Amino acid sequence: MLGGFTRDSAGQSNASSKPKTILLGFDGVDAELTAQWMAEGHLPNLKKLSEQGTFAPLVTANPAQSPVSWAVLETASNPGKTNIGDFVRRQISPSSDAPMPALQGVSKKYVAPEEVGKYVQGLSKAELFVFSLGVPANATKWTAIFAIVSLLVAFVLFRFVFRLGKVGALVVALLFGGAAAAAMVVLTGSIPPRVPVPVNERQGKPFWDVLGEAGVRFTGLQVPAAFPAYANENVKLLGGLFVPDVQGGPGSWAIYTNDEWEYAKAEGNSTETGGKVFKVYEEKDGTIRTKLNGPENFAVEQPFKVELEALDKKLAEQGMNEASKAKLEEQRRAVNSEYQAWKKTGNRVQVDMTIKPDYAGKSAAITIDGQTQTVAMGGWSDWFHITYKLNRILKLKAVGRIHVAQCMIDKNENRRLELFVPPISISPEWQPPILPISWPREFAAQIAEDCGTYDTIGWACWTNALKDGKISEQAFMDSLDFTLKWRTKQLERELKNKDWEVLFHVESVTDRAGHLLYRFIDPKHPQYDTKADDGSLLRDQLVKAYGRTFPLKDGIVETFKEMDRIVGEIMTRIEKGEFGPDARLVVVSDHGFEPFRYGVNLNVWLWEEGYLVVNGQKETWSNRAEMLTKLAGSADLKTGDKVDVGDLIDADTGGNLAYVDWKRTKAYAMGLGKIYINKKGRETAGSVAAADFDTTVDEICARLESSLDEQRGQAKIAMRAYAGRKIYNGPYLEEPGDIVLGFDVGYRSSWQSTLGGFEQEAMGKQGIIVNDQPWTGDHCGVDPSLVKGIFFSNKKMALDAEPSLLNIAPTICSFYGVATPAEWDGTPLKLAQ
Repeated sequence: MLGGFTRDSAGQSNASSKPKTILLGFDGVDAELTAQWMAEGHLPNLKKLSEQGTFAPLVTANPAQSPVSWAVLETASNPGKTNIGDFVRRQISPSSDAPMPALQGVSKKYVAPEEVGKYVQGLSKAELFVFSLGVPANATKWTAIFAIVSLLVAFVLFRFVFRLGKVGALVVALLFGGAAAAAMVVLTGSIPPRVPVPVNERQGKPFWDVLGEAGVRFTGLQVPAAFPAYANENVKLLGGLFVPDVQGGPGSWAIYTNDEWEYAKAEGNSTETGGKVFKVYEEKDGTIRTKLNGPENFAVEQPFKVELEALDKKLAEQGMNEASKAKLEEQRRAVNSEYQAWKKTGNRVQVDMTIKPDYAGKSAAITIDGQTQTVAMGGWSDWFHITYKLNRILKLKAVGRIHVAQCMIDKNENRRLELFVPPISISPEWQPPILPISWPREFAAQIAEDCGTYDTIGWACWTNALKDGKISEQAFMDSLDFTLKWRTKQLERELKNKDWEVLFHVESVTDRAGHLLYRFIDPKHPQYDTKADDGSLLRDQLVKAYGRTFPLKDGIVETFKEMDRIVGEIMTRIEKGEFGPDARLVVVSDHGFEPFRYGVNLNVWLWEEGYLVVNGQKETWSNRAEMLTKLAGSADLKTGDKVDVGDLIDADTGGNLAYVDWKRTKAYAMGLGKIYINKKGRETAGSVAAADFDTTVDEICARLESSLDEQRGQAKIAMRAYAGRKIYNGPYLEEPGDIVLGFDVGYRSSWQSTLGGFEQEAMGKQGIIVNDQPWTGDHCGVDPSLVKGIFFSNKKMALDAEPSLLNIAPTICSFYGVATPAEWDGTPLKLAQ
């Protein structure tokens, strides 16, 4: 798979006199598992690296979550400075008592077209000019100029070159001028009055900017928290974690099935992690016609919204007579009626997908955008290149693959079809100017030209579909294998090019394997003895990946072996002198892993402890038993619909805290192990005075740390509960949470707790429910002391204590004598004497 790693590239020129540093980041590699598997002989190259240089556990961030940890590593700053505190953040709105969950990392801002250049870097003058045509005054001016110039040029051309008479030349010129004006009207009319631009929420100066400004050339592949990708002239970046799919989400996947038990809803039925399940129907000839969802059509929606806002502003003006007001109100009703009618048809751009199943042959012919591929059951298509057209001018090019999970006649003579459509990626060959996934923009396309098409989405492996039980373990392993193959091709490309002094490459398959396969290595997990369809133990079922066959129980260690092989092949090339004298190799991970056996709904826990009050709860109910009797399963407890991850893409999500009585509630939970105080002056319906804030935090922390799992032998639920104000510093102290949980081994926030939900099945159980889903390993919300990452170096380092993520960026800078910013919290590690 990594054939290029062993080719001799020493003959290529190396213009730089600076030493080269290769920084490999492997997401989710646990220090304890690594040490164990090195000792058992599974990771010989890492063991050799530890003996030649340095190996130590790496202290992770608090909380130990990938977006938080990578932001800390990249900026050498704590979450109070990076503004990244979770996968999920809360939004407080003055129009709603309930805070709403939203995705952390990248926000979307709508700006006037002439302001796009203030938010999007690297735009050409031509692109800026086209955006400026969205301004009505500019559109009118340039339409007139273009029409007049075209008219004059045509007249001169046909009068003096083609020798037409004056009248004939004038007629032709008028036609040309009219056509030019019409073309400009189409162009200017295609630019909406507001354009969405992505804004990176990560604050702090990343180390690649520091190095680049000092003249050190830097290349980064799959770099987390680097979207939109902006940097300086000495830096090349390909964004990783946070790069969205074409729907604007972290992973908008879908299932298309003819299963009779699925509903027939046009928008699809949501799964908990945002997947959509669409029921499809065969026509008389056996053909299935359906749609693939794409981006929100802002080109249609924004003109409606801008017009409605303008009408609302006029209606709010004082001194308007009744006739004028009535006329405006009628106009607003008409516009809104048209807007709502459009929304009912779906606000997303779609493309046609046609499926022709061959149940006897166990394959399906799939046609998308004029491209047809026949895919066998259990197999994957090649790339489909898809164009989503927002209007006559604006479009978004995308790439996607299809997995045929089922296409057969079952034992009951039923025809079974099921297609899995992973998240569709923004095309690396053609990225819109407002969605820069790489810096410079052409970098992504250059990689595709040399290495082939690839997924650009930050979360490229299909964990959520397996977590929700919609794909098989083999399909999941296929995604790990496929992702690793194309990413290592990209790594090899940069290793051969050598046009860098620092190369930073991040690989995430190790993390994805840990999340979904931990149940097979944890004998205490409730799913450890899960049976397969044939009655055997699921953990003993064989799967294929990485060019070999192994049981599922070996899935994590086999994925670690791929990491070990990559490291070993780079070590060999360093030893051969391919990267010049004194080349550095540093291998790190952002966090480790622990089992996820039980989910804790912190909102239920807060309710049972009296800090959260639900609607309909009577003050006369004096104890937990009475509350359970009165509320459990009753109509009084209105918890609202469950929120799924897909809902978080939309800014108008209603939230999942509608059940809360805010006037009587002191605290609520949202995010992965986060509790917020319902603080007056901050929350819309705050109830806790500022003077009582610290006392309330400390009291809840003490109760959490003393809580024992009464159902399971008094096991401790939380190892620590951290007051945010005590562990962070910087301008964003409230973003990571007022209280940050450090769960003990086996516990994590339940899925609905993460989104602000309230699981009734957890009532009376301290909020604890058994984890019965395949997502069985985690680190989010687990105490950082339990999930340490790894630190390897081919140089011996003088370590007085365990290194931390904060040390990595300053250490890389120190290799080049580059001073680090004063606001960084971390300090460089020193080489041993």
